[in-house]
Amino acid sequence: YKRIRTNKIFKDLSMNKQEFLKELEDILEIDSGTLTEDEMLYNIVSWDSLSVMAFIGFVDESLELTLDAIKVNEAESISNLIALIADKLEN
Repeated sequence: YKRIRTNKIFKDLSMNKQEFLKELEDILEIDSGTLTEDEMLYNIVSWDSLSVMAFIGFVDESLELTLDAIKVNEAESISNLIALIADKLEN
């Protein structure tokens, strides 16, 4: 995986699915360990336009990946979100 040096601190530019789910739970302000890949986004009360923007910002900052807001809005499930960043996830 790649590392970059920012202000004398190395920043990892990859994560695994569990780390991604944990970060998404933080964005959505839901209990840790509750999200699954099969979860439908319309069932998550806190998945709204603000969380979409927070998600896009998180991916941009953490993985240096620019997501299309339309594609994020078209996602129906957590697995759809994972597919958008699959190239940056560790196995």
